[in-house]
Amino acid sequence: MKKFILFGIGVVLFILYSCHQPTNLVDPKSNNYIGEEVIDADGDGVGNYYDVDEISLESPNDGSELNTTTPELTVYKFDENTVNKYHIQISTDKNNFADHIVFEKDSYDSHQCIVPANTLIWATNYYWRAKAYDDTKWSDNWSEIKSFFIVVDSLNTISPQNGNTIIDTTPLIDWDDINGASGYRIQINDTSDYTGTMVVDDDSLTNSSFQVSSVLSDNEIYYWRIKWKNSNGVWGDWADTWSFTIDIDLVNPTYLSPQNGNTIIDTTPLIDWDDINGASGYRIQINDTNDYTGTLVVDDDSLTNSSFQVSSVLSDNETYYWRIKWKNSDGVWGEWANSWSFNLDITSPNYTSPENEQCISDTTPILKWEVLENTNGYWVQVNTKEDFSGSMIVDDNSLAITETEISTILSYDTTYYWRVKRKNHDGVWSDWGEIWNFTVNEYVVGDTGPAGGIIFYDENIDGNDDFSWRYLEAAPEDQGSAIEWGGKYTLISFTNPSIGKGLSNTQEIIAKLGSGTYAAKVCDNLNINGYEDWFLPSKDELYLLYDNLYNNDIGNLQSKLYWSSTEISDYAAESLDFSDGHWWYNEAKDDANYVRAIRSF
Repeated sequence: MKKFILFGIGVVLFILYSCHQPTNLVDPKSNNYIGEEVIDADGDGVGNYYDVDEISLESPNDGSELNTTTPELTVYKFDENTVNKYHIQISTDKNNFADHIVFEKDSYDSHQCIVPANTLIWATNYYWRAKAYDDTKWSDNWSEIKSFFIVVDSLNTISPQNGNTIIDTTPLIDWDDINGASGYRIQINDTSDYTGTMVVDDDSLTNSSFQVSSVLSDNEIYYWRIKWKNSNGVWGDWADTWSFTIDIDLVNPTYLSPQNGNTIIDTTPLIDWDDINGASGYRIQINDTNDYTGTLVVDDDSLTNSSFQVSSVLSDNETYYWRIKWKNSDGVWGEWANSWSFNLDITSPNYTSPENEQCISDTTPILKWEVLENTNGYWVQVNTKEDFSGSMIVDDNSLAITETEISTILSYDTTYYWRVKRKNHDGVWSDWGEIWNFTVNEYVVGDTGPAGGIIFYDENIDGNDDFSWRYLEAAPEDQGSAIEWGGKYTLISFTNPSIGKGLSNTQEIIAKLGSGTYAAKVCDNLNINGYEDWFLPSKDELYLLYDNLYNNDIGNLQSKLYWSSTEISDYAAESLDFSDGHWWYNEAKDDANYVRAIRSF
């Protein structure tokens, strides 16, 4: 009975243990390994965690491409207490493995092995296998054989780049250093299968570059390839073939100045273009026809710098064409680059004051014009006729600055014409500039009038000669800001809106309304500097005041309503809103507005 109970307990414990133990545990190499595997691959009754006959290769995977000659090889990791030695072999021949072994590590105490440097070479297939030892025996057989291929490291910063077109006829062939290489061999050929002309075949290189010494042909494709050997003198396979094309015309000069089609004033210009890397010299031609069959002004092939200073004075009002070619360090000339052109036109300056057709009151005005570069003097003429056939007031070609004061006192009511030309540093004069004119009057708009007011109208400017007077002068300040027009419900009649009618309007209003303090009477009573002929402006005269003075910020006029002397009805009169130039047509005569008196003379 006691034995039966013990047997039953044992069965229960076995069942519990079996339930607790997994039947397919995680890889024992991982951090999550929690026990032994019970897989028996070869059916010998021993799980593969202990059975050296079940050895397998972990990494690299079969057929891997590696970019290192010192790869890490990893075999299956057995129980460290049972299996403690490994044997790894690498060969270059899968079918005749033992005769072509290049690396062997016997009785190695780790399941991982890093292949030493200078053992493997680039661009080569390798095969590897392994055994393990469990203190009683080595694996009965080698593991399966796996392969890996040592690929070439990418050739960074290589030149010439594959398929590139270059201008150098003796180029430097350059590639990255190969780790572990003791020498290089280079071939350059004019056919991609290397059956053509072998331009270079050199296996004596110790550096990762090759300077071509014989001049290669222009407009030709060349193919090149590299192989290298390790420290044991073992050559690898040829790397991929790359190609380059020689074309000296690939790089044309970038022209800088004069810009294509530009008009310039310099008759001995500097022709400038960008430096060309690898150029040993330049040739320039300048011609007066675009096919270069005309006058060859310049033809110079001795240039070593990327610019040319024209020394002979070129003609004004002429178009010139120029082009560049260059040669490389081997003395091979390229073709002509594109042709550019420039126009020579020594422009005359733009004038600044007096403005064209301006009326001035200064009888000795200063004429001014803009500053222009490359100028060595100015010539000014002032005449009383537009064709300069009249009286020549000024004729001066010795000016060094951009203004001149007329010393002769000019006459009033006379129009004068003026023009300027200039010369460049080569002493070549431009054509005359455009003709401007100004008119000298005793007064112009904005001037102070004889009564101390402000001139705001000259009838001669409008071509009028209808009045016994010429100028309208406004009082220097407002006569009030809250003055009635007066006479509400009284019809004045004959208050004309036209220019020249303000005085008669004022007289009509006063005759009707008599004495009092209203707009017309305030103006009539005004005395400024002894002048007593002031009146309230008509509608059109008031607008001239607004347009010529207020809009030019002259006369301290306000953005308010101003009375005119023009009546609308017995109830209303015309008033102008100076804030926006808008007329108030129904402004009651007893409204209070601003007043500004004027006079004529």
